[in-house]
Amino acid sequence: MKLLRANTTYNFDLNGRNPQVPPKTADGVTIEIGARCSLTDVSGPGPVAMLVIGQVVTLIKNTAATPISGTFSNLPDGSTVVVGINKYQVSYSGGEGGNDLTLTALPPG
Repeated sequence: MKLLRANTTYNFDLNGRNPQVPPKTADGVTIEIGARCSLTDVSGPGPVAMLVIGQVVTLIKNTAATPISGTFSNLPDGSTVVVGINKYQVSYSGGEGGNDLTLTALPPG
């Protein structure tokens, strides 16, 4: 079981050129109230790195059958977030088992 503590910021690096970076994996995930998420674009210099609309990036792969408990205080379920030039929709019920934290690329704008 992975416990993401309150008043702590968890960092995730996203790469628009290689969105299939290995997710953090845990067998059961609980996010305490007040835990925050920091998303950073690490694509580096070079051509603009825009994801294909609908492409899914998994941040946390929950291997337990139970859903993720809680959400990051600054990343509510269903919200949108911009990282670099990419815009995403947040889901705490994404992935194959419907219990992963995923970001789905949206049209820019």
